Amino acid sequence: MFKRLLIIFLLLNTFCQLHAQEYTLDVQQLGIEDGLAHRQVLQLFEDKDGFLWIATVKDLQRYDGYKLKSYDLGKEKNTISTLYAN
Repeated sequence: MFKRLLIIFLLLNTFCQLHAQEYTLDVQQLGIEDGLAHRQVLQLFEDKDGFLWIATVKDLQRYDGYKLKSYDLGKEKNTISTLYAN
C-alpha cells in the first residue's frame, strides 16, 4: 500500500510541477535631459488614455511614452499636491 502511494505521489509530482512565470519590467527613467521640468517630482498619475501626468515643483507635464508636454501653472507658481481623474 505504501509503495503504491509513493509511486502515485511521484508520478503526480512529476506531471504537476508548478513553474513560476517569468516577468520582465520595462522601466524608463526620465530626467531633465529628457525635458522633465524639475528633478523633484511631487505626484504621478496615469489617466484612462494611458498618459502619465507628472507634477513637479515647477509645472505639470504629460508624458505619452515618447515626449513630455508642459502645462504652465501660471505666474503664481502654485504647487500641485494631488492629481485626480475626471
